Amino acid sequence: MFIRGKSRNKAQYWDLETDPNSAAAAPTHPFHIHVNPFQVDRKDPYGKTERIWRDTLLITKGQPQTVRTRYTVFTGKFVLHCHILDHEDQGMMEAVQISNQ
Repeated sequence: MFIRGKSRNKAQYWDLETDPNSAAAAPTHPFHIHVNPFQVDRKDPYGKTERIWRDTLLITKGQPQTVRTRYTVFTGKFVLHCHILDHEDQGMMEAVQISNQ
């Protein structure tokens, strides 16, 4: 399993999208992150952008999402993954290591 290193107290911006070149790619993936929530922008019913906190986000093919997060308390390892168990078992999971540096 790949382990991605991140530093505590530094803002992170992640671009999430499905692989547009994969014929096997599902049209959507429920992306889930453990331990630390993230912020995502969405349009409210009036067209105004609002920033919301989530720990799971549906990633739709052809519609990339940017999320923001900051690790302020937790140090150590946790995972992020697709919440479809078959996809997780096929490698759509990653370990993240948060350090004080």
